[in-house]
Amino acid sequence: MNVKSFNDNMNELHVIESKRNAIRKGLAFELMNAQDAVLCSYFAQRSGVLNERQTPGENMSDIFQGLSSFE
Repeated sequence: MNVKSFNDNMNELHVIESKRNAIRKGLAFELMNAQDAVLCSYFAQRSGVLNERQTPGENMSDIFQGLSSFE
């Protein structure tokens, strides 16, 4: 996320400067959680697993299987 653009937008929304960094960090955290959910869904559908969420690092060979086709 571009910090300058984010700060410009926060300025237009009249958010005080002292709160912007905390808001940006919280937004980044939420965006990473959303991306994690999308990737977990993708790999679950790809492997045929429904409603199961693997813990990080549980099976790294499964997670990275086939990623070379995206390079």
